[in-house]
Amino acid sequence: MERPETGAIRTEDRHGILLLAIENPPVNALSNHVRKALFDRIAEAQANDDVLAIVIYGHLDRFSGGADIREFNGTRRRPFTSEVAALIEDGSKPVVAAVAGFALGGGLELAMGAHMRIAAGSARFGLPEVRLGLLPGGGRTQRLPRLVGLEHAFDLILSGRAIGAEEARTLGLIDEIVADDQLLDEALTRAKELARGKLPLRRTGAIRARATENTANALKLARLRLVDGSRVLPAHEHILELVLASTKLPLREGIEAEHEAFQRCVQTPEHKELAALFFATRAAARAKGRNIAPD
Repeated sequence: MERPETGAIRTEDRHGILLLAIENPPVNALSNHVRKALFDRIAEAQANDDVLAIVIYGHLDRFSGGADIREFNGTRRRPFTSEVAALIEDGSKPVVAAVAGFALGGGLELAMGAHMRIAAGSARFGLPEVRLGLLPGGGRTQRLPRLVGLEHAFDLILSGRAIGAEEARTLGLIDEIVADDQLLDEALTRAKELARGKLPLRRTGAIRARATENTANALKLARLRLVDGSRVLPAHEHILELVLASTKLPLREGIEAEHEAFQRCVQTPEHKELAALFFATRAAARAKGRNIAPD
């Protein structure tokens, strides 16, 4: 049975598997009301014995473009994305993220909090926050190294580049790739298998991010690339420190350190300048009848 929601989350029960669709066009941004609705629906499902597992996906074949940048000026309210991801990850019910289109920023954080990530072949993933002079919040500097390792985490976070499904699977960011038109069906199948114990329930926060013999070289290379780049931002050093901290700190402590660093970055003139440029570029594109799609 499908039940429309007023909080930008649509629910549907498929024989004990609860489908949660993020509906906040055009990019399914995780605005205040979306996070609150998603948190509430997940909490209800965790307490409902009739729900065996949960599948989260995005409306209009796009998972989520991440945070609503308009809320960075202090209007963001709890629950934060990190709290929604923690509820997903720590809950007793298996959660599968079915990613089509794009999972960027906070959208990727939600997916990393899930116990399994299945993607359409055309899906793209990225953490573009550095382009706004910010570091990825919501636990992204802590969960990403646990899944892909420090070297790849440095690259993806510092560059802000988006990657395709094949690269994401190779790195360990996602578990499976399926045909675009089979995504939801496959996610339902995997959710049932997780609920029946046929597949292991993997919590990203329980994975230990490990420093290897290549870590020092990866850090050195990351610093050299920053020096060679056109501009070094305050966020860059925070990113390096936080990714390294993922090898030493428990997930929750790492997220707390990340939150403090994020708040400092939001106040920097570099962020304010880049955010103003972003809004100006978007306004100009809209004036010409174009939308700026996530990269």
